[in-house]
Amino acid sequence: MTSTHAISKPNLHSCLKRVAKHSAREWELTTDIGHLSLLEIVFHEIRFHIKQPTIMKSYKLLILFTAIPMLSFGQSMELIEKEIQIKDYAQAHKNLYELAIRGNSLAQSKLGDFYAKGLGVSINYQEAFNWHYKAAQQGVSHSQYVVSDFYSNGIGVFRNDFEAFNWALKAAELENCSAMSNVSLMYANAIGVTIDYEKSYYWRSQVKNKCPNLDHLN
Repeated sequence: MTSTHAISKPNLHSCLKRVAKHSAREWELTTDIGHLSLLEIVFHEIRFHIKQPTIMKSYKLLILFTAIPMLSFGQSMELIEKEIQIKDYAQAHKNLYELAIRGNSLAQSKLGDFYAKGLGVSINYQEAFNWHYKAAQQGVSHSQYVVSDFYSNGIGVFRNDFEAFNWALKAAELENCSAMSNVSLMYANAIGVTIDYEKSYYWRSQVKNKCPNLDHLN
């Protein structure tokens, strides 16, 4: 896909940073010239800003080597899902770990579930908490909810109602249904936060409007 005008955002620097994040959700962006893959955007920026062929070649090599982990991520996750389907949890755990230590948030989250449920590895709640916490810090709502739950119940970490509320709120703001339900209850019962019936009602309404299958508050 080609274009004759420059992409205003994201620029070359931001593209390079985003490519390096190894996240599937970062793979495609919507720009002012249509829907382009992230690599196409980066190459377009390079062509616009850099005219010297030798420099251009060097940048292409840099981008290609940076993109390899992203390409392998998609293939690896597909393989892991197949391993889970056939219940080869030991191999799935091994492959998840390889992605997780490279900073992939989705792999970190799933690895946390493996440790919590004892899939392919002995149950270890501290490890489960640690991996979910890493994913939660990168914005994975499922892990944010799990971290909140662990703090609430003292699983793999010391109980801390304040942290439990803060992580539940983060997940609720990303429309995690279970987290929205918990935030409503926490506001109503002053768990980790000052009691606030108005905010409790707001989150209860969010659950009713957005989570029809989660009806225990109705």
